[in-house]
Amino acid sequence: MKKIIYVLLSLVFVLSCTGCSEIEKEHFDKLMYKDKTGVHSINEEVKVTIDPEVLSTAGFEISKNILVLEDDDAALYDEDIDVYAQKFVNDLISEIRVALDENKKFGYSVEVNGTVDFDNMYSDESIVLRFNNISVDCGNVYARDDDVYIDKKLFYTLGALKYISDMELLGRYFDSLDDVFGESEYIHMTHVNTFVNIGNVSSNPIAAIKSTNVFRDKYMELYESAQYTLIGFDSDCVTRIENGTRFELDSDEFPEKATRFAEYVTQYSDSAAVVANDYMKFVLEASISLYSRYDEYAEEFYQKVEEAMNFPEITGEDIISAMDSFKESINSPFYDAVFNVLDVSIVNDITSEGDKENNNFKIEGKYKDKSAFLMNTDVELIKTDDYEFKDMTNVESAEYSELLEFDFLMKVYGYYGIKADYVCPQCGESFAYEDTNYCNVCDMVHDYYEYDENCDKFPGCELAALENSVEA
Repeated sequence: MKKIIYVLLSLVFVLSCTGCSEIEKEHFDKLMYKDKTGVHSINEEVKVTIDPEVLSTAGFEISKNILVLEDDDAALYDEDIDVYAQKFVNDLISEIRVALDENKKFGYSVEVNGTVDFDNMYSDESIVLRFNNISVDCGNVYARDDDVYIDKKLFYTLGALKYISDMELLGRYFDSLDDVFGESEYIHMTHVNTFVNIGNVSSNPIAAIKSTNVFRDKYMELYESAQYTLIGFDSDCVTRIENGTRFELDSDEFPEKATRFAEYVTQYSDSAAVVANDYMKFVLEASISLYSRYDEYAEEFYQKVEEAMNFPEITGEDIISAMDSFKESINSPFYDAVFNVLDVSIVNDITSEGDKENNNFKIEGKYKDKSAFLMNTDVELIKTDDYEFKDMTNVESAEYSELLEFDFLMKVYGYYGIKADYVCPQCGESFAYEDTNYCNVCDMVHDYYEYDENCDKFPGCELAALENSVEA
């Protein structure tokens, strides 16, 4: 089972660059910015729209279909279920109405505008968040090869959005940010530290650390390897359009195309196993590199990733087994139970004219011809020679690691790091830590644990009351 999971995770990467006909290679090379050079202005918007009524109704119908598959008697369900479903949807809309727009839909978008130099990985960008009809300025981000400088406005803005319902907690959050930033205007991050371990974990080094390009270079290497493995496969998903190419796939077509893909990979299982092993090693090594810098703050996660690095090599037989499981799942009645209700489609258009290139990606789920959810990404790149990047050599900046230190968490939440489970002194059983937040029951900020059903109590409230009495 463990190997199957690794193989299927790797499959996600391979599917992201499926097909190696000339037109498919052209499309995916542009999508990866493989040959992009020089300075370009960039305007990007990621917009998400969700219709909670349509999506919830579709979810109920999917649930009924699955119940029928699991239990034939469920086909005789009472009509009260439909009444309950409608009541649930109405109650849901009422509870979240404050987060919906005038059409009772939830929407948000992220806009990024600026300039990027693909040769040395320099970029100056501004970020704006939009929630329904409200715009929030999140400041600027400056990338300088290995170094990234993030405007402190971003952290204050996101904190205000997160803790707006609790002014006391928001005040503590702002006080802690004041201590971190001082007179600084930016948070400084460095990519070299992030990927310092890449190439030092496995017996086959990934690459020497030179700059941030090590991550991109390795990903491009994997991309080329996957395309080589798929050199004889054509997904038939890419077509020629005016001034460019289009990738298009929907849930009705996916089983047939994915089945052909699985059968092709099965024929070249040994080559696919090499790609899968290289990809999993890269993902795990990058994870260790990213999180191991924070010492005990991420010690538990780091240990789990390190253990995962000892997974057995994926073989050609593992690939064949995974492809058989994959084909079985996408051609099963359960697939139909979901996607005969929710019609999901993906369209990606990449066009260029003169010095301008546009990349539009859209994924949409429809229920009875009504849009349940839509994610739309628009990226416009225009080649330019007339831009001077901001000088960041002498700016005042705080280090990102300061935001992850225990003192910062203590000031905001009043606790340190990862919490251990609660062991009840009466019944002796252990109850998992869940969260730390303000409690309406005892009017204190404290840890939350699973409810102790044996002793009929909330351990968090009890411990907070005991600590408060000791301090008094």
